[in-house]
This record gives sequence, structure tokens and C-alpha cells, in this order.
Amino acid sequence: MQLRPCAAALQAALVGAVACLSSMVGYCVYSVLYPGLQQRRIDAARRKRFRMVAVQALALRSNERYGSLVDWRGRLDPVTVRSIFDEFDTDHSGEIDKGEVQGLLLGLQLAGGGSHDVPSQDTMDYWMKEFDANYDGRITFDEFNRALGRWVDERLTSSSRAAGGGSGFG
Repeated sequence: MQLRPCAAALQAALVGAVACLSSMVGYCVYSVLYPGLQQRRIDAARRKRFRMVAVQALALRSNERYGSLVDWRGRLDPVTVRSIFDEFDTDHSGEIDKGEVQGLLLGLQLAGGGSHDVPSQDTMDYWMKEFDANYDGRITFDEFNRALGRWVDERLTSSSRAAGGGSGFG
């Protein structure tokens, strides 16, 4: 069936209007959702950077006091990890509580803006979330060792990719 010129123009205009409207709706949805998605990416990048800096600070501290944090195979040295854990377990309970995490962050100069700043609640909560596997408010040696192992593996993998190999602790 052939449409008259006026009807064909009306149909083309209607198709164009639908296409424009759907594009506008898509853009509005993108505008609303994208800032949230972007903020999640930024937050994830900040958390990753914090983990990288924390591992580097622990590696430097362990080199000064106990020896290398990782062995030649890139695995955590258990004696060094135990020494670090015991250093921050100031009450010798066998567990690191939130107050001791605050001391750990201060000792590693990971508090925030400067080396003598008190760590923010968000920073301490993040550390506890990452290390306290059973969420009981205390970090056992096994929890500390496992979480630190994940962070070190991530650091070594990132360093290896960026430098084309190497330990990432030098």
C-alpha cells in the first residue's frame, strides 16, 4: 500500500521523534547512573592504592626491624609476619583489636594527611573489614596472615605487570 506524501512525511517524523525520545531517555539514565558508577571506580582505586601503600610501609618496616616481608619466591615470610603481628598486638592477647589497629596505622604512618594524624574511622573500618574475617572485632594471627598475603599478592601482581617482572619490594 502506497502512502500519500503527507502520510509518509508524518510517519518519518514519528520515527524520528521516537528515535530522539529513546536517545534522550538513554542519556538521562546514563547521566543519573554514571556518577554512581564512576564514584565506585574511584573508591575501588583509592582502596587499592591504600592496600599498595600499606604493603609497602609494612615491607619497609619489616626490612628495618625483622628482615624481608617476602621470601625469594614472593611468599610471605612467616617469621617476619609473626614479628610484625606481635609488635602491634600490644596487650599480647594474640589478637589485634581496633585500638591496636589505630596504633598500627599510626606506626606505619597510614593515618591520613600526615604521620601524626589520628586515623579516620573509615580507614580503621576498612582495615578491620579487610583483615577481620569473622567480624568479631579482633584480628587473629591467621586472619592477619591471610589478609596480608592477599594484599602482598596483589602488590606483587601489580608491580610485576607494571615493571615486567621483579618482586615489587625493592
